[in-house]
Amino acid sequence: MKKIYKYPLNQGMGNIQKIKVPNNSTILDIEFQGDDLFVWILFDDEKDDQMCERKIVMYGTGIEIEGIDYDDLSHIKTIHDYGFVWHYFEIWDD
Repeated sequence: MKKIYKYPLNQGMGNIQKIKVPNNSTILDIEFQGDDLFVWILFDDEKDDQMCERKIVMYGTGIEIEGIDYDDLSHIKTIHDYGFVWHYFEIWDD
């Protein structure tokens, strides 16, 4: 059955956050709910019981992206947060 789950995210710039989810998962959105940041992920919990690790990283506008090959990044979402602009990416390094 397809379901949407939410997972908390830290707001540390450049910190890679790892989330274990089924292989068939799709990242839908990243957004604040109240003061907390979450990622919403869709997956079919009856279709695939193989787990994978999704890696998410955040950078601010004008901040150098270090230690990660830019070609391994896939943009998920840009969030405006009280005058700051944060850019969230998934890392595809496998």
